[in-house]
Amino acid sequence: MRNGVELVVKIFLQVPDTPLSSIHSTYLAPYYSLTRKETLGSWLTDLCNAVVAAEENDADAKAVVGNIADWAEELYRTEKTVLLLAIEKRSHFTFDVLHWITHVTKLLTAVAQAHVAEEYAQSEIEKHATWLISVLSWIPDDLESTAFVEGFSATQLMFEAAFDALHRSSEQVAECARRILIDWTFKAGRNTTGRRTLENGLQALVTLILSKDEPQLITWLKAEIAKRLAQENTLDVELLDRTARDLRQTAISFRRRELELNPINRVMGELEPDKLRVLLTAVADLLSPGTAAEPVEPNIF
Repeated sequence: MRNGVELVVKIFLQVPDTPLSSIHSTYLAPYYSLTRKETLGSWLTDLCNAVVAAEENDADAKAVVGNIADWAEELYRTEKTVLLLAIEKRSHFTFDVLHWITHVTKLLTAVAQAHVAEEYAQSEIEKHATWLISVLSWIPDDLESTAFVEGFSATQLMFEAAFDALHRSSEQVAECARRILIDWTFKAGRNTTGRRTLENGLQALVTLILSKDEPQLITWLKAEIAKRLAQENTLDVELLDRTARDLRQTAISFRRRELELNPINRVMGELEPDKLRVLLTAVADLLSPGTAAEPVEPNIF
């Protein structure tokens, strides 16, 4: 079946896409759509929710967990091929694949942590979830590709996957998703496209780290940022200075909003303001120590 899906996707992606009403998304919706009923995404979500709700001794649910583990094995291979081809063709179907990968990663993580999942199945499913979310690390790093992918809220999707795994205490998936997010932040963020990916990615990382009371994660974040700043020779100084100034402004100005749609801002609004201010400022100082002494004007949101 998986080979058949891959073949069908390849065939459809050879047809020119339409930006307003994507032909690719429409015809591939039965497998990849997460917004329609009677699709694989809908059925899989219902099935995983039932498994998570099952009692620990439910034999049928245990069998389903095993079937899910079998189905997810090497799932990443197909999704990697499909995602890279969608990006290459600049197809709006990229939106569907990105959402599908992150959504299924969260489903697999939830099933692995279900009461009914036995130790071996949990290990296998978490491994499959880790490999699936790792597909996002293969996104090309050229300016056009990163700008195109970020246009589909890639940073927010990576944040959601990392946040979900962290708060389900799935260490393997959480660590992988966190590393993918910081890789993307600097890979896409170094390309000045007007999307403020560097700033948004760093805010996502700060929010992710502070959402869990684990001081070692703060140490990890600071060390990773310092390491990447030392390694990267393509980061524009003006970009770093501007991003640092914006982060410091956010640090003193951010206010929680009702009905916030951006998942990063929504979680950020639930953090302790003092902790948020301190870590955002520390990150800004790592990016641009030379601008640390500049006065910061609060922004009225």
